Amino acid sequence: MDSHKLIPIAKIIKKHTFKENKWKAVSLSGLASIWFENLSAIYLSDGNKDAPVKVPVKIEVPLSHSEEFFLLFEGTYAPPEKAEILVPRSEFPPLPESEFYLCDVIGTIASSKLGDFKVISYFENADPKSGLSALSLLIESVSPIAGKALKLEVPASILKRKDNSWSFEDIELWTG
Repeated sequence: MDSHKLIPIAKIIKKHTFKENKWKAVSLSGLASIWFENLSAIYLSDGNKDAPVKVPVKIEVPLSHSEEFFLLFEGTYAPPEKAEILVPRSEFPPLPESEFYLCDVIGTIASSKLGDFKVISYFENADPKSGLSALSLLIESVSPIAGKALKLEVPASILKRKDNSWSFEDIELWTG
């Protein structure tokens, strides 16, 4: 993956105070303290075709273990409503060796007992009854399995990395 590629990792929710130019935001990538304490600028996108805009900002992360945080913009700058906050991939915090960022696995090939699968995309599945959500991967077989191409949605948790190779554990559960 291009280390300068901008990846959406948070979203602005609403203006927090009118005295200051302070906006409330929520992380789409886990605890805000991990992601935002060391950033001095972010990129904002309103979802239109306009290129994301780099904006200097002061970030306040509450002491609680939360996904919410605050952005203080200089002067009268007002971000687009519901703007996505993007960060270059090169500024992501390092992870332990066995962990990975989902944006890094798109296009990779992972082996399994059934054959090799290519990761196409990832998305969040929400259970409307419980309110819980889980990350899923959309994968497709690299070569036909039992005479046909397979395209599956599987939990992201079954993708494993060891050294520089990828594999799917328990993929048989998701094909039957």
